[in-house]
Amino acid sequence: MVPHNTRKCCKKLLSQRMHNCPVCPTSLCRDLNAAINIKARGTHALKAQLMSS
Repeated sequence: MVPHNTRKCCKKLLSQRMHNCPVCPTSLCRDLNAAINIKARGTHALKAQLMSS
């Protein structure tokens, strides 16, 4: 399964390689930011699955 919409909150052109958060002073490589988002979604989904069983 391929994660979709991992950059939905802040859409950028592919040429923009850095993510600078408009809310906090975080600045990350967009690939690292996407990996963090994917991990968070997977963790959330796993917790929901464990709680429902």
